[in-house]
Amino acid sequence: MPELLELFVDVKPTYTAKAYAKKTAFRTYGNYVRKYEIVPKEPEEPLTLEKLQAYAEKLSKEHPQFKFWVETVEVEGKTLAVIRRSETTVEIEEARKQLEALKVEAENERTKLLNLQQQLNKVESEISQILALKWFRRLIKVFRIISLKRRQKRLFNLVKQQRLKHEAIDKKLNEAMEKLKSLEDKAREEAKPWMPIYFELNQNKVYIEKELWNQNPKLYTWAIHHCLGWLGMAETQHRGYVH
Repeated sequence: MPELLELFVDVKPTYTAKAYAKKTAFRTYGNYVRKYEIVPKEPEEPLTLEKLQAYAEKLSKEHPQFKFWVETVEVEGKTLAVIRRSETTVEIEEARKQLEALKVEAENERTKLLNLQQQLNKVESEISQILALKWFRRLIKVFRIISLKRRQKRLFNLVKQQRLKHEAIDKKLNEAMEKLKSLEDKAREEAKPWMPIYFELNQNKVYIEKELWNQNPKLYTWAIHHCLGWLGMAETQHRGYVH
């Protein structure tokens, strides 16, 4: 379990925003950068697991490419609720399932092809053995060789058809692998890491992960601002200008 920081106690998130220039008949005001702090707010009603689940559902509607859910975890004797996001997109998960199904199908088609080819090889081997006999012994097996050649022709056609099936499924498999790679590459370029927020419901306390906060405080602040604002647990206060 990662080390946690208590929000508003161990860390106080702040952010900046531009105040754009304003022109009047007498004066032009310049651009300013304002500093804001996210501070705790007493919610209108106690935070519940159902409220967190509603927020997870909201995220799912806004970002349908991911799955969101609420999970309960135990940390240092505390029972905490946290909203999780799937590591990969729904599209990638579906592409992986399709790829695995195609792998199974391709293996089945390959096995069928090998079995038919083995049968054909066996028939052709027996035909070769008969044709290698002296003419009298070949004459005795004339009906056998007629039967074998009929079977050879049938198996040859079956092998040809099965090879086409195998090649078609192999093509689909390669296309599925390329699609999955493309989706994974795109996700690595575009997807932002998930910043989990932990809630101690009975104490009305909020926690964040220390390591992730140190790595990306700006993104974590954005997540805190949106999540706690929607839950009615925090608000922003102006803390002056940045010069």
